[in-house]
Amino acid sequence: MAHHLYTTAAFVLHSTPAGEANRFLDLFTRELGLVRCLGKSIREGRSKLRYGLQPLSFAEVGLVRGRELWRLTGASPGLSLSGACKEDTSRLYLAARIARLLARLVQGEEKNEELFFVVEEGMRFLAAEKFENGQLQNFECVLVLQILHRLGYLGGEEFNSFLSSPLSREVIAAIDPIRTKAVVTINRSLRETHL
Repeated sequence: MAHHLYTTAAFVLHSTPAGEANRFLDLFTRELGLVRCLGKSIREGRSKLRYGLQPLSFAEVGLVRGRELWRLTGASPGLSLSGACKEDTSRLYLAARIARLLARLVQGEEKNEELFFVVEEGMRFLAAEKFENGQLQNFECVLVLQILHRLGYLGGEEFNSFLSSPLSREVIAAIDPIRTKAVVTINRSLRETHL
């Protein structure tokens, strides 16, 4: 039986060692949603995949569905938040919080290109920009609002101007006067997910 090879962009949310040389990877993918896959031998020093699949990085991955689980067949590394934000741990911690949020809220293998685009745009903005005086909290607030909206956990029209706007310094600054209200709404939405 021939296996179908899926090639898709992916954001590495988490990885766990498996045996001496393997690693389980939790990937949020553009084409397949949330996927847990096995990367064989990627912990070995000679592995070409070793550095392109670190947590908090983007890659173009090849996946094949096995009988019991997905298997990684290849990867081309992309943006690494660990590399881009190594001088600013507050941005790196924020990327890790977003990864945990996605792992918690994205349920299984269901394509959601719109959500993937929001996450990718957000992580690229986070990697490229310098933040001062509360701007990082504003950025996190806007990005989480956009994620919750794309997952259907945020209704109402109160924050509409932030939900579909591309991330920019102006959008991030505009949420500052209502950030406390937005955080209350975010926390309520997260409680109501029961996840």
